[in-house]
Amino acid sequence: MKRSKLYSLIACLFFALLFTACHTSSDDPTKPSQETPAPETPQTQELTDPTLPITPPTKLPEPRKSVTEQAQAIGTARSLYYIPNTTIEANLQQQIAIFQDKLLLWGYQADPENGPVLKVSLLSLEDGNLLHEITLKDLELAIVEPCDHIIAVTDMADGDVYFLDPSLRIEKQFRVDASYCSLHVSPDAKNVYVFPQNGGIRVNHVATGETTILLKDASQLFANNRCGNSVTLSYLDPQSQLSMRRIFDLTDGSLYDVPYKGVFGNVYYNNDIWLTQLFEDTKTYYLGNTEYPKSFSPQGKYPSVSLLSDPTRLLVTQYDELGNPYLTMYTPNGNFLSLCLLDLPGAFLSYDPVWSEVDGGYFFTVIDETGKDLLLFWDFSVPIAGADIQLDTPYQNNVPAVSNVAQAFFDRAAKLSADYDITIRIAEQTDTATPDFSMEQTRDENTIQTGLDALETVLSSYPKGFFKQLVYDTQQRIEVHLTGALTKNAVVEDGASGFTSFIGLSSRQAGKTVVAIDITRPGDLTSTMYHEFTHLIDYRMEFDASVRSEAIYTEDAWNALNPDDFTYAESYHDLPADFYNGTYEEWFIDLYSRTYADEDQARILEHAMMGEDWRFTSSPGRLAKLELLCKSIRDCFDTTGWPEMTVWEMTLNRCK
Repeated sequence: MKRSKLYSLIACLFFALLFTACHTSSDDPTKPSQETPAPETPQTQELTDPTLPITPPTKLPEPRKSVTEQAQAIGTARSLYYIPNTTIEANLQQQIAIFQDKLLLWGYQADPENGPVLKVSLLSLEDGNLLHEITLKDLELAIVEPCDHIIAVTDMADGDVYFLDPSLRIEKQFRVDASYCSLHVSPDAKNVYVFPQNGGIRVNHVATGETTILLKDASQLFANNRCGNSVTLSYLDPQSQLSMRRIFDLTDGSLYDVPYKGVFGNVYYNNDIWLTQLFEDTKTYYLGNTEYPKSFSPQGKYPSVSLLSDPTRLLVTQYDELGNPYLTMYTPNGNFLSLCLLDLPGAFLSYDPVWSEVDGGYFFTVIDETGKDLLLFWDFSVPIAGADIQLDTPYQNNVPAVSNVAQAFFDRAAKLSADYDITIRIAEQTDTATPDFSMEQTRDENTIQTGLDALETVLSSYPKGFFKQLVYDTQQRIEVHLTGALTKNAVVEDGASGFTSFIGLSSRQAGKTVVAIDITRPGDLTSTMYHEFTHLIDYRMEFDASVRSEAIYTEDAWNALNPDDFTYAESYHDLPADFYNGTYEEWFIDLYSRTYADEDQARILEHAMMGEDWRFTSSPGRLAKLELLCKSIRDCFDTTGWPEMTVWEMTLNRCK
């Protein structure tokens, strides 16, 4: 035998023996092989408890496929992706939501026969394919809200309500009493809430068809800013006539008040987190869940901030130098999470993005420069550098830390403020400018003393609690500034005739009414203060007439007391040529009364407060105006606890 054949034979025998050693056999397959007994290992014996059942190994689920696998990167940051999808790109301005791990989208689509129709679709988040679709006709202002197990479609125009099952089949259809007002459905789909402008919130119980009313007498009601199951309400309280901002909980119909003070222009709430803006400062946002929120002011062009739910996060939208929006996401504590630049020419964000936990990012739609919807994905797994929001505690105390004015003057101003329900500002506390006028600060203690003396005399002339009733609608604070020289912010041309210098000014601003008195001028300050406070009374009566049809005071009622051929100049400094030639002394205190109707009213009540009877005894026209003011104030205000006759009514009584 050749040596090569010998080697081959030896190799075959070796592999045969090896196979025999590894492959065991037995007549009883349940018995362990005698050739390969189980090793006795102390570790295994210690970890095994024979009294416990043996748990079979659990097979891990296969990772879900994702539509993001089709994504195309946008820009260089690699955190934003475009996902091609013919269904989404077929409609215009589609909104999206996540429903049962599917992409729910809806929007109006043109129909040659029926006009605009609402198309609701469900897409797979695994491959983007269309799963279900329904077209609903005759819905003018449709809102789509995914609930726990069904999808609600409501029409704000006429109150039609459709409940769609997970396959987008109509499970139930009915109508509630609604006409061009907000509608929302509870998460369990048991109630439909209707928010009409007047008459309170109507709770429609789906199972029984019964209706109950919440906030029965509320007027000017409006629901907006839904975040999770919380909806922001704004309405006018009929008793106080204050403009209210509250949160309505769609799960059980509860109402929540903002935990800190202010007049709010915008409110979001979710998971005990509040995001608000004040009327008087729309550049600053307030964030938190306590009486003392943190404030921040986002930088960049045209910044806007919204509160997102599931999970609760802050979305800040800004624009770069080219006008492209970029989005930054933060935690409720202001910690940076991610950002993306919407680097698509002419594209703009239509609606807030929606979070997908499985995909680890946000889906949202934009409209490109051709008017086509695009589906985008914001990938949070991409590491992006960014800074946290700098949150500051709002400055609460108006008293300066250091002042050359003695603390006693600030203490007296604070006491008068508390006694008469107003805010009095002196020295460094006073503003230097408002939207309507500029003012100089005065720190002369003798001058401040004189101003506070006059102000205390004037305030004590009104019934107790009077100034608290001058707080209404969004005007929820009265500030009196004792200042130096005042300048009205108006362009006065050279050679203009009329009134260009003022000792007192008042204006309604966001969230407050401001009265400024130049206390450095010689003369009787009390007369000026009575005049400016009458403007506040006039503002109050005007508002009351706008919400109460039976109000005595109206603009027409006042104008009817003037001569038939008379009209107010409607200007202080651009007066008509014949302004000084009219013979209207019987109806007006002076020329200044003929500039505006509210100046006419302020002059009448100012001199009635001063007890100047001679202004009225010889003038039936002026007396008639004073009588209308007296009746109108009694009609507008709650006179509980008032004296039988107020100071101004005493003048009227003496002159009749």
